[in-house]
Amino acid sequence: MFVQIKKSAGLEYVYIIESYRKPNGTISHRTIKKLGRLDDFTRDDPDAVEKLREQVRKNSKDLRVQQTIKTTRNISKIIRKKEGKQLEEGLAQLNYANYILKNIWNNTLKLDYRIGYLQKQYHSDLKFSLSHVLFYNLVIGIVDLKATGLEPGSEIAMLGESETHAELVGKYQQALELLSSEETRIMGFVLKKISEEVGLSFLNVSHLNPEDPDMVRAVVQRIGQNTTLQEHNETASERNAGSLSVRAAYGTYIMSVIRMLVLRVLKKSLDESGLQLSYSEIRALLRQAVVLVDFPLNEEGEVLYIKPHSGSVARQVNQLMTAVGLLPLLNIQDRVELSRRLRAKLISDSVIIPPDIMELNK
Repeated sequence: MFVQIKKSAGLEYVYIIESYRKPNGTISHRTIKKLGRLDDFTRDDPDAVEKLREQVRKNSKDLRVQQTIKTTRNISKIIRKKEGKQLEEGLAQLNYANYILKNIWNNTLKLDYRIGYLQKQYHSDLKFSLSHVLFYNLVIGIVDLKATGLEPGSEIAMLGESETHAELVGKYQQALELLSSEETRIMGFVLKKISEEVGLSFLNVSHLNPEDPDMVRAVVQRIGQNTTLQEHNETASERNAGSLSVRAAYGTYIMSVIRMLVLRVLKKSLDESGLQLSYSEIRALLRQAVVLVDFPLNEEGEVLYIKPHSGSVARQVNQLMTAVGLLPLLNIQDRVELSRRLRAKLISDSVIIPPDIMELNK
């Protein structure tokens, strides 16, 4: 809640306004109380508006605390009713590393914008989002879902993903071929953004012309040979590169370079937050960024999202979340709280839970 002064017919009026979230996930405002004309309100006390603002801020904070306590108690009651249930056994897992890395992809490197622009200009006949397919496969390459020992898609999936794992992996070869054909336009842009974010000194490059194809390719090759950043396993597509077309095989190389640059930006944020980790440790930590999906025992119950880890792992994941501007998850949360902490518009559980997992639990 907050205090707002509005003008009407030349006069100013004092209102208390509340923000709320609509069913579609957007934020709107509504009037809680109209307190009359400003000159009347401040006639006996010129500081009345500031005092009101302070009181409203305090009340808003107290209300949020009360709501959090109420939600936590309700969720705890539901959990206690499921006595003896081993939460880790038989519950699907959702990895939310995509929300951790999305800010780097979208805002730091601006790849969603760049790839979307190139698709609109030169590949408008493509039937899927090139940026989305590349980002999804970049994330699962960093996380290495196979290393969890769970079946990607049905036992573990990326939180908030609307397509199946098989669909997104199936589109990857065509996406790689297009990435390869757009190497200069994409990598020149990425390298320029990287130079603005962390500089190019780690590549021993003092000057970069992002529009020079030969220079861009030389820098890409140099990154690929940089052993300091190659602290990761090969992805499935890289291991099977021999079965891909020549262009797609080179596309996997470009993706491995982009993956290293994304990890470098993330490592910089973690270093600045005081969390000193190697690249392989960062990847392992991203693999641990999961919630268990606890479906209700009846149709009227709510889906709960439960953190399976505690101790040092939970603390480090919390630090990771904070470093990228997200709020650490609670041990147990519902959809609304999960949305708030991931800073996402998750308007229903069906948006959060990927189709494979949702279908298996109907």
